[in-house]
Amino acid sequence: NNPFDITLDNGDVAKCTVKNQKLPTLQISKNTIGGFGKFDFTVTNGTGSFTTSVTTSNGTNPADGDVNIVTIGSHQITEQSKAGWSFVQTVCDVTSGDKTTSTTYTTNPSSLTLGAGDVAKCTVKNTLMPILKLTKISHNGVGTFGFTITNGTGPLIQSSITTTVPNQGTSSGSYIVTTGDHTITELSQNGWAFGSAVCTVVHSDKSTTSLGPFTSSPFTITLVSGDNVECVVNDNGATRSQGFWATHSDQAKYFWDTTNANVCGKDANTYPIMEGGFWSSIPKLSDGKTSRTSLDQARMQLVQQLIAAKLNVKAFGLTLDNPNLISDANNICKTGTPSQIIAQVGILDQFNNSGDKASWSAPYQQGTGGYKGDTANKKAWDIIG
Repeated sequence: NNPFDITLDNGDVAKCTVKNQKLPTLQISKNTIGGFGKFDFTVTNGTGSFTTSVTTSNGTNPADGDVNIVTIGSHQITEQSKAGWSFVQTVCDVTSGDKTTSTTYTTNPSSLTLGAGDVAKCTVKNTLMPILKLTKISHNGVGTFGFTITNGTGPLIQSSITTTVPNQGTSSGSYIVTTGDHTITELSQNGWAFGSAVCTVVHSDKSTTSLGPFTSSPFTITLVSGDNVECVVNDNGATRSQGFWATHSDQAKYFWDTTNANVCGKDANTYPIMEGGFWSSIPKLSDGKTSRTSLDQARMQLVQQLIAAKLNVKAFGLTLDNPNLISDANNICKTGTPSQIIAQVGILDQFNNSGDKASWSAPYQQGTGGYKGDTANKKAWDIIG
């Protein structure tokens, strides 16, 4: 013990030799992949413990912590858990005299034994886990959409997103995921067709990468440490093409609203007139001989797309991204130039085909199609507008 007592008599000659051991030192260094941060550690031995912290930054990585004088014997180093980070390994280099021994630990905590005068430096490596967020955009309607996210090693992530406004993104929470491949699957839903997905990845160096567009589900992306990715998934509400409605007269009759049947200025308030819109010739009048003007040829094309669009809205209860889609087309059909009208033909054709792949449980006998316009009133469309 220090201090100690001795007793001396007259004439005694005393010589006290004091022996010391140099205590070991322990330094913790931090190496981070994919990002930077402050990391806390607890070091324990048989008699006590202490805490220390190491912070990495853009200019200091790896970063060295304080040199701590510790006791002789066994020491356990525990890194405190930090959200979003994954432990990789600890490498301890212990120098005893002129010999250095290196030991790698693949679990946390790690333990090492130090003798007198030992100098130990333990470098702890962590990787910043990627973050994944899903954003859902539903076109021409709203709904609830289910997703799963899987990889080769991690647990299944299940997500559900409910949109409330058409053509406006709604996001999930942010998920901390592993590095590597991730497969994102949108669960099929009646009345909706998968449109596309684009993933924007912000890397740890702040550079960005765009993945996609992916045109089918599931799709797979690869993430590395420090990535922050948002995948925007677009779905289209169910529609059917102009060709479908033209050949499926039972379905068209079921959904055609004869009380809201204005098409390019004509009141198509009977089923034969509606069918005539699909089956009338574009270049010729109903006599098969007289040519339409270039303006009426453009109008006839738009008539067919307008009837299909009105049927789609009615059949599928769509809430349009553009509430004026049909009224704008109707107005241009009546007052626009041929080029303006043809532009509307393209817009409505895209709309009518956007959800054509969606499943559909119709509330009536589906029928087989194959209608060829036998009862169509084509003469009604000799005059348009």
